Amino acid sequence: LTSFRGHRIAFMGDSTLLYLSKHLKAMLLIDDQDNGTKTTEYDKMTLGQAENFIKVRGRQYIGVKTSVHALYQNLVDGTSMRWMGLAGFSLTGDSEHLINSMFQQAEELKPDIVVANMGFHWIQLCGHVDKFCPKGLGGVVIQRWLNYRDHWLQRIYDWAVKMNVKVLLFKTVNFICGDARTGDWATGDAAYRSFEEGTIQNCTQSLAPLSRPFAINDKDIDNYCRNGQYTEVGATYLNNI
Repeated sequence: LTSFRGHRIAFMGDSTLLYLSKHLKAMLLIDDQDNGTKTTEYDKMTLGQAENFIKVRGRQYIGVKTSVHALYQNLVDGTSMRWMGLAGFSLTGDSEHLINSMFQQAEELKPDIVVANMGFHWIQLCGHVDKFCPKGLGGVVIQRWLNYRDHWLQRIYDWAVKMNVKVLLFKTVNFICGDARTGDWATGDAAYRSFEEGTIQNCTQSLAPLSRPFAINDKDIDNYCRNGQYTEVGATYLNNI
């Protein structure tokens, strides 16, 4: 944990980083509690052993969902960290406000290390899981997906340069295990991963009303329906951009 001490660390993105940052906070607080009397040697543990250790000693920090529990500060050694971004369902127009707020909050932290990840909030499972299909003002997420490199990757990079960040780490979009899904999620996962034509057509038809308000053409919508799917296919597509 000495590698993290003295740094200001910003976790920026979706909830996959929220959970990661909560674990790091728990590790730092455990270290604070031990106050140098002993050192927890995570490098000598298996991943399962480390996870179990943190769940037992840090359960009051990782067992909650609110982002405030991913906020850490040690005034003695200057270490601070914070998660900021989007958690839960957000295929809606307010995602733009949340992203802008994320950058504003990160500026307040003045980080020298940034870990960034985004993707799950811009992909869909239209026709199978209704809330994961953009509607109305949520059409903006299609633009974000279509321009993923510029609207996310480049924006984070440019911001990090402006903030004089020393280390910028891009975390890949998480693996999505279709075999673990059930109900409508499982049906939709299988249909999209096989590029079932009826599913793709239903998706393009449902998103067609968003084309004019968001300057999206038919080719863009077809691309989004095929490759912006909330499955491992969609995750792999973003990771390869």
